[in-house]
Amino acid sequence: NTQCLLFNGLGCEAISGEQECLNSRDGRFFEFLDGRRIRGEPCVWCGGGNCPGIEAKCATYETVVGNPQHPQLPEKFEVANCWDYRSIEDTINKVPGYSAYAASAAPFVAVNSGESQACRGMTESDKGKEGVIYG
Repeated sequence: NTQCLLFNGLGCEAISGEQECLNSRDGRFFEFLDGRRIRGEPCVWCGGGNCPGIEAKCATYETVVGNPQHPQLPEKFEVANCWDYRSIEDTINKVPGYSAYAASAAPFVAVNSGESQACRGMTESDKGKEGVIYG
């Protein structure tokens, strides 16, 4: 279940912090990259080091699990999830730099029907949060 995870429109690889990674899913608009599913996939925290084959500490699930260097998820890696049955509001309150107000108060207009898409902040309440994506 990934319903409680934040969409990150820049992709999991753009995340450098553990807490944000473990509470996010990939929100890029395209479904596949290099033959691997990315849109909506949970992020994986690669134990604080670079994920296999890329220069990032956080990556999409299929990027890590589909990597021939690591056919199984290494023990120190963690996958973002909603196993604790939290709501999206709980996640927003858990991740530093996010606020429930910014995520719910401003109306957003969906592009391309908006289905499975990320919303990017476009109001004064989002000032200083360029690239931050609210799910």
